[in-house]
Amino acid sequence: MGAGNTPPPPKGFNFGPVSRAPGASVRLLAGWRFWVDRGGTFTDLVALPPHGPLVVRKVLSVQPEVLGDPAVAAIRELLALEVDAPLPPGLIQELRLGTTVATNALLERSGAPPLLLVNRGFADALLIGDQHRADLFALQPIRPAPLYQQVLEVEGRLGADGIEVEPLRLDDALAASVRAARRAGCRSCAVVLLHATRQPLHEIRLGEWLQSFGFEQVVLSHQVSPSPRFVPRGHTALVEAFVGPPLGAYLDQVAANLGASSPLRVMQSNGGLIHPAQLLAKDTILSGPAGGWWEPWARRPPPAWGARRWWALTWAVPPPMSFTWPPAAAAKCSSRSDASGRKWPAFHCWRPWSPSIRWPPAADR
Repeated sequence: MGAGNTPPPPKGFNFGPVSRAPGASVRLLAGWRFWVDRGGTFTDLVALPPHGPLVVRKVLSVQPEVLGDPAVAAIRELLALEVDAPLPPGLIQELRLGTTVATNALLERSGAPPLLLVNRGFADALLIGDQHRADLFALQPIRPAPLYQQVLEVEGRLGADGIEVEPLRLDDALAASVRAARRAGCRSCAVVLLHATRQPLHEIRLGEWLQSFGFEQVVLSHQVSPSPRFVPRGHTALVEAFVGPPLGAYLDQVAANLGASSPLRVMQSNGGLIHPAQLLAKDTILSGPAGGWWEPWARRPPPAWGARRWWALTWAVPPPMSFTWPPAAAAKCSSRSDASGRKWPAFHCWRPWSPSIRWPPAADR
């Protein structure tokens, strides 16, 4: 439909100014739209005003001299708002935030080591783990340090069918141990009990009991992972309890600086957007898939590569949000140079789906 045949907007809704360009579709905006990528060192901000071109800003993620979050300060500067001025409702139509705060907290081990509560007799289960090791045949494997600070065993047991085998016991001795762990610096708590995905009753009761001890976050394993297996579900709960406090503190700071009326949505690892109150920190760990396509890579394939090979690569391996390239999975790949001498990664040696499948096919190599 041409610009002259565009139907009028619905009555009672103000779309704001209309921006038109020759040969372009009509753009209807009610307010500013912001896209923010908060990395460990830099924060990138792209803004689309109700009328006018895109605006790009790049600021340091940590600025001690700036009151509040630097990204919010850049947003207020674009909106011509004072630092302490309230955000007018409707001024921001959309605010999408992608961040590596949880990723960096996990990689740097700078999160909040939690208190771990498990069934009696399973205190070392998550430390022992399974056969996932960096070097499976190493004679002296190096075991990574656990994420938790302390582990406590809880009396109580459910069977594999969800029937209670031993009643849950929340006595004064356990309460004293929890208080001691809280005084020792445990800011969060992870509860991992057997067969909780089949019957979460014990985890729910234990989580409600722990609320009175002042933890910033109490993570129940059945709420963060549907896996019936104890070890992977426990590790997921530990990650959530470890990176949840730092990510929550950052999002609370952003929300406080912007005000309650800001339409803030956080990007997850799967690329979906979610309200901060519903976000699980572990769902932001893999920031790469959430970053989508890096447009310069998608539009400029290396001259030495066939188009078929290039588009298959851009579909299979989208560059991460922080533009770290190449991905770790392709670290062993070689490189080739084009006519200008610029080196490009030769991903033809990487097998993304199966060890028995070589990509691209022989006809395109």
